[in-house]
Amino acid sequence: MKKTWQDDLEEWKKSGVFPSVKKDSVEVKVKKRKTLDSSSEANVVKNKDRASRISTKEPNRQARRRKQHPKRKKQKAQYKNEPLDLIGPAVSAVKSGTVLKVTPKKIEVAEFSEQHKPDRNGLERFEINEASIESVNWVADDKFTGRDADFFIGLDFGTAFTKVVIGVEGTSYVIKLSPNDGLQPSSIFIASDGRCSLRQKTGYTLYTDLKLPILTKNAAEEDYGLVIAFLALIFIECRQWYSTSHLTDLIPDWFVNAGLPTQSYEDERLKAEYCRLIKAAWALSYCDVVSYQAAIILFRSISGKYVPEYAYFDEERINCFPEFVAQITGYVRSPRRRMHSHLIADVGAGTLDVSLFTVKENSGDWLFRVHDRSVETLGADFLNKHRGLHIEAAKNIETYKFTTPGTLANSLKIPLEKLISVDEPFEAKVNNSYATRIGALGVPASKIAENIVIFVCGGGSSDYLYSKAMEPIQGHYKTEIVQIPKPDRLMSDFNLDEDYHRYSVAYGLSHDHFDIGACIQQHIESLEPANISKIETQGRKNREELYKS
Repeated sequence: MKKTWQDDLEEWKKSGVFPSVKKDSVEVKVKKRKTLDSSSEANVVKNKDRASRISTKEPNRQARRRKQHPKRKKQKAQYKNEPLDLIGPAVSAVKSGTVLKVTPKKIEVAEFSEQHKPDRNGLERFEINEASIESVNWVADDKFTGRDADFFIGLDFGTAFTKVVIGVEGTSYVIKLSPNDGLQPSSIFIASDGRCSLRQKTGYTLYTDLKLPILTKNAAEEDYGLVIAFLALIFIECRQWYSTSHLTDLIPDWFVNAGLPTQSYEDERLKAEYCRLIKAAWALSYCDVVSYQAAIILFRSISGKYVPEYAYFDEERINCFPEFVAQITGYVRSPRRRMHSHLIADVGAGTLDVSLFTVKENSGDWLFRVHDRSVETLGADFLNKHRGLHIEAAKNIETYKFTTPGTLANSLKIPLEKLISVDEPFEAKVNNSYATRIGALGVPASKIAENIVIFVCGGGSSDYLYSKAMEPIQGHYKTEIVQIPKPDRLMSDFNLDEDYHRYSVAYGLSHDHFDIGACIQQHIESLEPANISKIETQGRKNREELYKS
């Protein structure tokens, strides 16, 4: 006798695994999903027939189940949109039969936004008034001869380090922001008169954690002023790179593509916040002296009253994208891409970005589809602070630089068992982020024929915890952990073979923003595959019409 969906439901209830998972007394219903291949002619006919039956309100089981779908979808959305606490009621995954069994675990919440507020002492001494910017000398706009060309600044403003890759006519260039590589610490030095610098100088005060208040949504005016001054210095570096490059026969038409630490393209508040900061920073970069006072004035009101026309950055030149989208775009455009399912875990200092997507080839075109993604405050810096709350010695060292728990325990001079106990709740939260993303495939592990390609990347990925949290996934699914391949079109003055993964977001952002925008509109909002090879012709506006004054 053929089993029905009711029989499956009864079996799941008896097993205690599906159809529901409880977290914070919120029950999330799990439903069976359609297989990934829905493009065949037979499926299209079947879907049309099903839609016609539902439209005529023919009584059948599928129609009744679809009527319940909006309620389940709303409940699931409520669950996913819970606040991104550092440590919340976490879950751990263990192998159980044919699924990953999720076991609730009670964990104390740690509020880092209050206990680890960045030090801003000394900024109150600066007098902020209009005279502080009216007396500024503006640097004259450079005059170049040649043909016009678009220069796309891919800005990855990270919690610990900032990376910049500039794309010009099909080639991308890593900007060497530090003596040895392109990793610029996201910190700034300020003198007693308000002058700002990216380098240590005598009498200058160091301010760090520039991005942290934005992540925790606790940013004050002084925090925004520091970010504006920092980005202004970065933009100066970009223009200086151009003036000494082999591209001076081109007249640059500058654009800024910035990565957003968010899982939603529709985070309008964060997009507006970033656009305002970038506009002010671009104007400040044309001041002969970058000062904290001028940064605050420009943050309060950026207009023609203060800024000359050539230093005013039009909003159409600023584009913001979720960081994971830029990372995936850069990978799919690479000839070293792979097909089928991929899981990217990008471990930054502040956030852990996890994305599940599939890559397919269709008549010579490469398509990719994002199935699920998350951005959580589970980065290496938060892991370091978590350890510091429970281990006094961990407050004085960067624990995420240790590749094994044994070496870290020896360095902290504590028993290994204590370190494992402290790491356990954080590891469970990270593991749950991985398991939830892979579960979005909606396909049992036994029916996935190809290996799931896994990238564990980012500056914080050297910590053993993030790889260790992946082990339950590897024990259940067929997986292959590999490095993100370095694209051939990416150029740099230093060796990138081992560290490209740290620049992958900035590289993706160095593409034409029309290309990245088209990808987002098609598979972030509608979750439909995006045609990568033909994307340049989709919805492109005429440049002259776009920038008419």
